[in-house]
Amino acid sequence: SLQTILPAAAQDVYYRDEIGNISTSHLLVLDDSVEMEIRPRFPLFGGWKTHYIIGYNLPSYEYLYNLGDQYALKMRFVDHVFDEQVTDSLTVKIVLPEGAKNIHVDSPYEINRASDELHYTYLDTFGRPVIVAHKSNLVEQHIQDIVVHYTFNKILMLQEPLLVVGAFYILFFTVIVYVRLDFSITKDPAAEARMKVACITEQVLTLVNKRLGLYRHFDEAVNKYKQSRDISTLNSGKKSLEMEHKALTNEIASLQSKLKTEGSDLCDKV
Repeated sequence: SLQTILPAAAQDVYYRDEIGNISTSHLLVLDDSVEMEIRPRFPLFGGWKTHYIIGYNLPSYEYLYNLGDQYALKMRFVDHVFDEQVTDSLTVKIVLPEGAKNIHVDSPYEINRASDELHYTYLDTFGRPVIVAHKSNLVEQHIQDIVVHYTFNKILMLQEPLLVVGAFYILFFTVIVYVRLDFSITKDPAAEARMKVACITEQVLTLVNKRLGLYRHFDEAVNKYKQSRDISTLNSGKKSLEMEHKALTNEIASLQSKLKTEGSDLCDKV
């Protein structure tokens, strides 16, 4: 078995390999660290190798510091794996937030920094910068902290929510356009006839409402005549109302004939 020392704030620790979770491990939480005893899935003999992954979560406030848009990430370049460890070759990759700029690394000893890479995950647009560093022949004395400095605009934290909102807006707008517009090449005579009948019916209702308004005006003129007994005013108002009533009636009759031409049953109701 091997004994690995993890940070004191380590949570959600897992120990697995390509097959899946490895249950042969024990975790002991201490005041200043978390000790993890691990056993390989299969017994190992001299010269044999094994591959496994240990993962855990840490609170950012213990390792990440900021002043405005300036950020500093303080972490160990190499951590404790087992007692008296010797690492022939080590590669460390640090994924920073999308939009991080002016990146530089302060290390207590010389490290070989390769070209930065880009890492893409959900809702990323131009990728997250990845720091890649190499070091050979490491021992326990190399367990020291490095500091990664970078600048990050907090406004960029709204990028992904706005991207989701914009995507849903475009989706709903596309659905509305697709539902409301007719993209069919062939014409539907029945649908066109229904549209014409609906249009004519709306015109008839408008004219009928206007004619009802004339009736109300005539009632008002009669009431005024009862009070003033002015027959000339009544006759002039009556004449203009009769002319408008006749014009509206003719228009309604014309629309009624159009409905009859379309073969609609609404003609009799009108």
